[in-house]
Amino acid sequence: MPSLTGLSQFKDKSKSLKAVPVGLATYPLLQAADVLGYHSSHVLVGSDQTQHLELLKEITRSFNSKTGTEYFSIPQRVHTSCPKIKSLCDPMIKMSKSDPKIKSFISLVDSNEVVIEKIKSALSDFNPEITFDPEKRPAVSNLITLYGEFAGISTDQVVEDCSGLNTLSFKLRLASIINEHLEPIRGTYHQLLCDESTLWEVLENGGKRARQIVTKTLEDVKTIVGFR
Repeated sequence: MPSLTGLSQFKDKSKSLKAVPVGLATYPLLQAADVLGYHSSHVLVGSDQTQHLELLKEITRSFNSKTGTEYFSIPQRVHTSCPKIKSLCDPMIKMSKSDPKIKSFISLVDSNEVVIEKIKSALSDFNPEITFDPEKRPAVSNLITLYGEFAGISTDQVVEDCSGLNTLSFKLRLASIINEHLEPIRGTYHQLLCDESTLWEVLENGGKRARQIVTKTLEDVKTIVGFR
């Protein structure tokens, strides 16, 4: 347990709780099982999950070492240009769909109007110029980062392209770019919702395939450790 309760994410989330559920501490083990159960070779994680990935690697090395096998490969991290997207309401914390402040995040199925409203109300500051300075201007810098990710350009290029715009004009342009990227996702989402039989078929086939893979992994592990 010390290796689990010593993780930064556990400490951050548990310090405000009177009674800490055991699931909060063991959650990284569930993550590890999800990865190892399907023999995943690469893992896409945010910067806040770095410690969890290192724990996963240690579990993998420990199992292989103690069993004298190389049954599990060491999962590698998939690096991205922006490993953490910040909240629209508070640039000091990550964007999360579970945030009770509904305007703090962009949902993949938010309508054009909702995206515009959320971006317009996103935290900024009193300086109307568009400059990138994460330390002194974290809120505006967060929006510039979002712009760069959706537009596929650097933050420097965003600042250059948007020079002369005031904050509202910049936000409206950002909302437009986000909507342009989300439109096909929303279209597919609503199309699939109208085809319930296909959805159930995909779920059933995916579930069957997943169970086959993880069942074999579990049986292999039982054999390796001598439970069979």
